[in-house]
Amino acid sequence: MEIDLGPCSADDMIAWTKMARRIVVEIKGVDGEIGINPDLAEPWSRLIDAWAQGAQTARAADHHFRSTETIEPDMAEFLLHGLDQCLHSPQVAQWVTQEEASAHRGTTMMIVRAFTDALWEQGSGCQHFADQVLASLGTEID
Repeated sequence: MEIDLGPCSADDMIAWTKMARRIVVEIKGVDGEIGINPDLAEPWSRLIDAWAQGAQTARAADHHFRSTETIEPDMAEFLLHGLDQCLHSPQVAQWVTQEEASAHRGTTMMIVRAFTDALWEQGSGCQHFADQVLASLGTEID
């Protein structure tokens, strides 16, 4: 399945990837002690790196950032579940300043929406999971 991300400001995506990398490093450091699967770190790191590189390229060309990633549906669910856990984790909230959370909320929700939209296109099982994630975020996703 394809995850279509963007368009958004290349600078916004670069800033988001810096914050996300820091969170991934923290998750690796606590090794599952906060209820977030540390196996998420590597696949998220690959996506973050790809998005960061794409955002750098877009910024150099004075374009908006866009990305299309091909991911297996089960991996997309795994990654989205981990992102959802991070968004609800009091520990992760301590690693992010209020200013960062506010500044990157739009980019984060764009990423959630890209995953849920792609999962919705996969059929009923994936749709149910996507709906659960959207419901867990409530009005934050709007």
